[in-house]
Amino acid sequence: MIFRPSVTQYSLVFIIITAIAFSVLGFAIYNEFTDLEHKIGSKQSAEAAMQLRQNLARLDQLIEDTARDIGDWQETRQQLSYPAYYEYWRDSRVLSQSFYFSTIQAIELYNHAGKSLADHPKEGMPKVVDQRAGYTIYAEGDEHAIFYNAPINSDRRGTIGYVLLKIKLEKSLEDIFPIQGINMASLRFDADAQYLPSLTQLVLIANYTTKISEHAVALRNLVNENLYRSAALIVFLSVLFIVFAIVLIVNPIRKFAQHIADLESAPALSDNARPCSFMLKELQLVCNSMEEYHLKLSEMNADLDEKNRELWSQAHNDALTGVFNRRAFEMDWQHIETAIQGSRIDIAFMLIDCDRFKTLNDTYGHNIGDKVLIEISSSIQQCLRDGDQLYRLGGDEF
Repeated sequence: MIFRPSVTQYSLVFIIITAIAFSVLGFAIYNEFTDLEHKIGSKQSAEAAMQLRQNLARLDQLIEDTARDIGDWQETRQQLSYPAYYEYWRDSRVLSQSFYFSTIQAIELYNHAGKSLADHPKEGMPKVVDQRAGYTIYAEGDEHAIFYNAPINSDRRGTIGYVLLKIKLEKSLEDIFPIQGINMASLRFDADAQYLPSLTQLVLIANYTTKISEHAVALRNLVNENLYRSAALIVFLSVLFIVFAIVLIVNPIRKFAQHIADLESAPALSDNARPCSFMLKELQLVCNSMEEYHLKLSEMNADLDEKNRELWSQAHNDALTGVFNRRAFEMDWQHIETAIQGSRIDIAFMLIDCDRFKTLNDTYGHNIGDKVLIEISSSIQQCLRDGDQLYRLGGDEF
């Protein structure tokens, strides 16, 4: 008995070979990638966090120095004593001083009770300030604003007022104190209406992504190199698979198709149809089944022809009276039109309609009406000549 391996067995061998190759290569790539990525990622995260803390501390110092300079400025103390020209001072004078920096959104002065010197403070600035010194951070869309409140003290009278600065947080870190290791567009802080004694505490609630460093580029090159190796292996295995497919699948299928063509030319499986023989077990079984099916199909065709004749009769004869129906009339009329093709022939039509049939049907019921139609069709047929056709067009019309 000839042993014929199945497609499953061939596929299993191919899958095992492919799985082993990819497993070895994938394991090597995974180990190298994981180790290098972990080292670079840890280093970048630590450096980014340290840079962020340092720059927040520098921004903290800048804000405190600015608030102190404003508080020590003689004109500021004059405004606290006599605020008649306060709005001009706030909107013009203070903006031209050296301590003013670009990301300050607003500056507002408050008296010793914490009330604004202006009847209408700048947009976003409160009328009454919390007398507690420090920062309060508020979310404004995707960005944040920080409010820094600092007391203005006098040697003789103590606290004589307060200065409140509103500063763009992300903009300050991006323009004034940029952080090299962080993608500044991704920098976000999970805080809103939160009091902070120092800006360095923002490190704990900061979210950001680190920039790609030289180490990351080296990691990418390593991954690309391994991808090229994988691609080469895939090409090799693809060629191998194509060879196997041609030998084991394509050529046998072509041979099987030719065998089917031979069966079509030999309806009774005569000597003209060559016996099939394939290397694959499954194809051999299919071919044997095809030959058996071919024999059964020949027998079924004869039965099918008989059934078709019965179906034609059912489709073209009226089920109640047994005469031809409207479909048969339309087909016969088309045949007549095709046959004459403009020639003149003698032909006659007679339309028969039963008077008061609906009244009869409604009075005595449909069963009696059906019997009347049967008798009418039978009577008409007895009067017809040879070659005449009777059609029931519908209802009581013949």
